[in-house]
Amino acid sequence: MALKLKSFEKNRVYLGIGSNLGDRLSNLSCAVQMLDQADIVHDKLSSIYETKPVGFKEQPDFYNAIVAAETSSSPDQLLAEILLIETHMGRKRLIRWGPRIIDIDILLYNRKKVDTAHLVIPHAELLNRRFVLMPLHEIAPDLDIPGTELTIHQALIQCPDQNRVEPIISSARFEQRVQEEHPC
Repeated sequence: MALKLKSFEKNRVYLGIGSNLGDRLSNLSCAVQMLDQADIVHDKLSSIYETKPVGFKEQPDFYNAIVAAETSSSPDQLLAEILLIETHMGRKRLIRWGPRIIDIDILLYNRKKVDTAHLVIPHAELLNRRFVLMPLHEIAPDLDIPGTELTIHQALIQCPDQNRVEPIISSARFEQRVQEEHPC
């Protein structure tokens, strides 16, 4: 195993998590536990929302939520850790926008813009996805979106996506489930 050098600086990150295969609630809870174990320590969770799939429509509905966390990882390190968690949980990338046991997206990282061949922050579709903006609005409505002149609240109002995004599990119940869930 290669030695990973991390900064001691804590970086504020907002991650979108989603699942539409298996026990969706357990999948989201397990993902939060694994993020915590990887030094991507959450301090706030949104409620869980049920949403229709985007892109490939012939699949089950998703459970989606937002994780606000701190990490000492750089954006590239954070992406690598997230990909390892997804793989460990059984994520298979067979169909673009297809069904998945877990999906973890980096939405925001500090107030930084990142645009490389393999990573774009803020997330490229952030402004177009109500299922991301609604739970993000729940926990950080006044957060500025780097590279825009918009807050999360303003972006939600202007979002072209009008698909149903329904809260089904409160943030308090989600947090309780994360704490009670058997270690993954």
